[in-house]
Amino acid sequence: MNKYLVILGIAVLLIAVVFTVYFLNQNESDRFVETWKSDDGLQMNFYSNGSYFVTPTIYGKYSIKDGKLQLSVDGETPYTMDYEFSNDYQTLTIINPDGDDTILIGQ
Repeated sequence: MNKYLVILGIAVLLIAVVFTVYFLNQNESDRFVETWKSDDGLQMNFYSNGSYFVTPTIYGKYSIKDGKLQLSVDGETPYTMDYEFSNDYQTLTIINPDGDDTILIGQ
């Protein structure tokens, strides 16, 4: 009986270590890769190649620099905003410099 408990304990510990290493090594910008929607109909798509698309016709490149989200269009100076993930990375709040927050839900 004790032998099985030891094996089970080691297996649980090994699984916990694997998940911890995976989440610690995940790049912050990878968490954006998703289709996000707001309650008022705004949809933002972030792609793994660093591009983004906002309905209806805004698209460009995004990056994370110094803990802030940067969105640029056609190589222009990036627009820099704070952001915050919540609800186990299923909710993204983009905090605009003018104080107008946008809350997006992962689809």
